[in-house]
Amino acid sequence: MIKMGRRPSPWLFSETDHLSEDDGFTLLEVLVAFFILTILLGLLYESVKSTASLSHRIREKNRTDASIELAFMKIRQEMISVYINTNDPLTYFIGSPQYSAENEHDTLLFTTLAQTRLMQNAPVSHLEGIQYIVLPEKQRHGYLLAHEQDTNLFSFGTQAVVADPLLHHIKSFRVLYFDGHQWTNQWNSLQSHLVPLMVKMEISVKRKHEAVKTFTDVFPIPVSTLNQNGSGGTTSGGFP
Repeated sequence: MIKMGRRPSPWLFSETDHLSEDDGFTLLEVLVAFFILTILLGLLYESVKSTASLSHRIREKNRTDASIELAFMKIRQEMISVYINTNDPLTYFIGSPQYSAENEHDTLLFTTLAQTRLMQNAPVSHLEGIQYIVLPEKQRHGYLLAHEQDTNLFSFGTQAVVADPLLHHIKSFRVLYFDGHQWTNQWNSLQSHLVPLMVKMEISVKRKHEAVKTFTDVFPIPVSTLNQNGSGGTTSGGFP
């Protein structure tokens, strides 16, 4: 007797053949996958770039705000110790506006006791000359606010003094003075023999690709700042 084997099901062959044909990706599928991946990477790059740019602007803003605050703090400390003596021509408080084609870059010179001591363990601070002036940037466009300090009043203004850069990207530097009645944009203690009651500074900063930002602060000069008059008496700073 001849035994007949089970005939394989044609359905089984067709299913196996179908599975072997779908194994792997076609070139078109690979290209489509790469195209989608490129789009996703582009979107991710733009998102990261935008976040980095925003983070950079925030850091720059915080750095500018901190620099302005430190500059105002330094000016405030020096204003507290402003000193003039009508019997001493080397003491003064002079502020004058300096106009350019587009901006106003004022200058301010005054003598102060500040915190400088020429000798260790000196009992009092030493009188020194201070100047705030706007200078052109050497390595970039624009201007910087510089701080000059000299303990030799006999040579102050006549010899080179190392300027300490205080603020960069200066657009304008304006100083106003209050005499007890009104604000004025200039002051000369050599004529009035007085110092102002208050000084207001307006500093405008212009960074690349950013709008102009203006910072303002008012620095009172203490009434305890005394100026000797010609008769040997005293008057409170800023008052006639």
